[in-house]
Amino acid sequence: MKKEKTMPELFILGTQRSGTTLLTRVLSSHPNFFVQNEGIPIKELFSLARSFDEIKINFNEQFYKKYNDVSISSFLKRKNIKSWGYKDPQLTEYIDVLDLIVNSSECAVKFVLIVRDARGVVNSYINNKWGLGTNVYTGA
Repeated sequence: MKKEKTMPELFILGTQRSGTTLLTRVLSSHPNFFVQNEGIPIKELFSLARSFDEIKINFNEQFYKKYNDVSISSFLKRKNIKSWGYKDPQLTEYIDVLDLIVNSSECAVKFVLIVRDARGVVNSYINNKWGLGTNVYTGA
């Protein structure tokens, strides 16, 4: 019996404007891989989770809400996707919860942490219309 993939096998971490979205798009362009890009509210996933089982339940519930009554496993099966991941810049705020996932014997998970030169991140904020800052001070 094949085990259902209710948990991501990859987590992408990094500050905003560091390249996490670009990596997400590159990985998701592969026909056998899907990365959920910030679409599931991270607070609902991790804020109250105190066990690996609670995290799995939260992922399934939030995925179900986002994709209109489609579970993770049925979504992956319908699209013939073998593996999936999750990306959100706020993941670093939940390192303690991610530790529950790492220490679970059920889950073989990988993490990619993107680090970008802070000057590039600030410059990226300055040069976009919707960013957090319009000058060096507020961008930093």
